[in-house]
Amino acid sequence: MLGLNLATPLRREAGASLLRRGSKLRALPCQATQAVVPSAMEAAQPERLILGIESSCDDTGAAVISSHGRVLGEALAGQADLHAPWGGVVPSLAREAHQAAIDRVVEDTLVSAGKGMQDLDAVAVTVGPGLSMCLKVGVVKARGLAAKHGLPLVKVHHMEAHALVSRLHAPVPFPFLCLLVSGGHNLLLLAHGVGNYTLLGTTVDDAMGEAFDKVARLLGLDLKPNGGAALEKFARKGDPNRFKFTVPLRQQANCNFSFAGLKTAISIAIQKEGLQVPSAAAAAGGASLDSEAASKPAPDDGVAGGAVSPAAAAAATADGASAAGGTAAALTPTPAADGGAEKQSAAESSQPSPSQPSMDVTADADGSKARQTRADIAASFQRVAVQHLLDRCKRGVDWARDHHPDLKRFVIAGGVACNRSVRSSFGDLAEALGLELTIPDPHFCTDNGAMVAWAGLERFNLGLFEGPPQSITDDDAYQDVKPRWPLTNISDSRGLPKSSRGLRIKRLHTSLTELTAAAMADTTAKKARGEAAESDAQAPAVACGS
Repeated sequence: MLGLNLATPLRREAGASLLRRGSKLRALPCQATQAVVPSAMEAAQPERLILGIESSCDDTGAAVISSHGRVLGEALAGQADLHAPWGGVVPSLAREAHQAAIDRVVEDTLVSAGKGMQDLDAVAVTVGPGLSMCLKVGVVKARGLAAKHGLPLVKVHHMEAHALVSRLHAPVPFPFLCLLVSGGHNLLLLAHGVGNYTLLGTTVDDAMGEAFDKVARLLGLDLKPNGGAALEKFARKGDPNRFKFTVPLRQQANCNFSFAGLKTAISIAIQKEGLQVPSAAAAAGGASLDSEAASKPAPDDGVAGGAVSPAAAAAATADGASAAGGTAAALTPTPAADGGAEKQSAAESSQPSPSQPSMDVTADADGSKARQTRADIAASFQRVAVQHLLDRCKRGVDWARDHHPDLKRFVIAGGVACNRSVRSSFGDLAEALGLELTIPDPHFCTDNGAMVAWAGLERFNLGLFEGPPQSITDDDAYQDVKPRWPLTNISDSRGLPKSSRGLRIKRLHTSLTELTAAAMADTTAKKARGEAAESDAQAPAVACGS
């Protein structure tokens, strides 16, 4: 029966999963009561174990997964409390936190899995997109482990990891339609196979998670754990039909997204209602990005975004970025440096001063009426934002079926996929369109090591890995890092935006889809040459002169 499949981590190995938030570490009970026993075909294959490492933005994650679909152990160190006073992710602080946490996170992961490095078959690591100085921490750790223990290294694209993690928890064969939506990206993709994607739609301005964060700041909400979660919680107290905001892009027959105009409508409504929100004027913008934080990526490049540079941490110019996974951007205006994502400015190395933190105005002294108005604005914004996603994805299903007429599967992933309204609304849409919808458990929607390990395993099984590194120098690590790494260079021509922040950013790296196609072609050619040589060697000798 087609319908909603909210994939839950039923295939985790019984044991403890370790989650570290800030400086605290707590054990999470693993929900392994079903589907742990592998199929007969799986059982006949040798079980492979992969260690995955994630450090692209503000979460240090690691996990060990098996080729039988079991999460044997995982650990995660979050940085929400660290960055909250600045209103966004500060790259230099994030790097220091990753460096402080990475060894313990990997150690905790192996302990919780009951495995040692000698038990592993490969190490997978996120190499992009993301903040280069943060990515480097994970890459250095992964390269060091792979070199020391003689293990293959699998380089993982952060957005592909989000797209593929649904296959860890539920049977999701290719092809499938995939919506990746969070603080730094809005991508509607057709997934033909591992490393093979067609872009149907992208954002022409803000990503949805970015818009949630900015509206949360406009409403003066407490941004912990992130603006998106705060707004969703606050919206439950409001009337979603009180404010009649316009659904974006309804006059454009494509699959692209836009949230900047809706954000502006919220700002106007707040002013019109005479609401006094702390720092609301400054919050209307986001953080301008300095050279490192230009990891605010081209949304269509699939780059996790939203960093706030130390130079811009206390301030923001109009229209910057919120952090991937829903962390908010900075609050007060100041110019930011303009440069490439792979350069580190002197400003980034300095320690910033925190901006005035947002206040939770749900407890403001200006009366319950103002509080209710804010809640109504939040609820109305969320309703329209979700409706915008539904509109574009409904057309996306038609486009995807032009490529694959029998398409029946739809995956939603990324931090915004945690939103209850998104999950329930898309469940209804999937049922109406005859689709099986898979949304990972919220824990696996946000950044984590298990998604990297699983994507690494999928690529490892196709031979898409490198041998053990021969060097672990800083230069080697930076060569591996891809802060702006497009997921695909292939787009449906009907969906190309005429003007997009993403399209204006120069591509710094060959897309994952191009690299995968080239690697697969090379593997096929080598295999053919090997089979030909073996055939020649086995052929009977022909007598000379016969």
